[in-house]
Amino acid sequence: LSGDQTITVDGLVAASWKLQRSSKVTRVEVIPHRAIPRRAHGAIRTEAKRIARFCVPEVDKAEVAGL
Repeated sequence: LSGDQTITVDGLVAASWKLQRSSKVTRVEVIPHRAIPRRAHGAIRTEAKRIARFCVPEVDKAEVAGL
């Protein structure tokens, strides 16, 4: 995972993510590396949308894929 952006769950790396940009939508693609508990999905989606808006502030819409 060296160099990849990561997502941790319960202190362990659970996934990596990539940012995909278009003129109107920024998508955060989550790539799981182990099973991610359902209880963590909402928090991951919320944080991924926050990251998308931080990285591309002018974006009209932020989406999350892969969960």
